[in-house]
Amino acid sequence: MPGPLEFFVWCTCFALEVAVVVCAIRAKVFRRFLPLNLYMAASAVSDVLRFRILAHYGFTSSEYVYFYYYSDALLTIALYLALLVQTALNLAIPTRSTTWSTKALPRVY
Repeated sequence: MPGPLEFFVWCTCFALEVAVVVCAIRAKVFRRFLPLNLYMAASAVSDVLRFRILAHYGFTSSEYVYFYYYSDALLTIALYLALLVQTALNLAIPTRSTTWSTKALPRVY
């Protein structure tokens, strides 16, 4: 089992992953950044499963090692795909252009 510092870092990372998804839902931008939010949710689920396997089998067990590295590889692929899809969505969605008028700018003397 991890020590107190490792456990604190693990819990903090999990809380931040969940906070990203919750903030996106509250700000009503969850669907706008859907691939990235799904990645963050998958990462949080992976953290919970890693901790359960760690608590059940132990740190030096082959079950934990295999789950850790396979889930890490899948999360890396998922992040790559999420960034790829999010970039494609951002390029496909037209943004509203803002026209600036000279009256809106402050005067510099």
